[in-house]
Amino acid sequence: MPPPDPKRRKRPGQGALENNTNNDSAGNRLRRAGVQADQRFRNDVIRLYALGPRVIYELLAELGARRLCRSEIEQLVGQYAQLDPKMLRAVWADRMPPLPPLRVVPR
Repeated sequence: MPPPDPKRRKRPGQGALENNTNNDSAGNRLRRAGVQADQRFRNDVIRLYALGPRVIYELLAELGARRLCRSEIEQLVGQYAQLDPKMLRAVWADRMPPLPPLRVVPR
């Protein structure tokens, strides 16, 4: 098989690592967007928790009705309800884990 022709254009996504001179690649932007979305979701869950058990109940009931999976949600809630709060506290599972640090990538 002859070596590839260096003048031949590469298809999008082919050889991305060797041709990427821009540190802010699409992959990096997607990862950052994912981390930011996770942070927003996490903050919303913390605010939701602060509103109390009724709001969480209503959210789970609505989700079950919309997705027709209430029995699955009830099963999971039952399983989580059996967790030992002292054990969770002992292994720091009663609070949110720290967020990974965001890394600034120079352009």
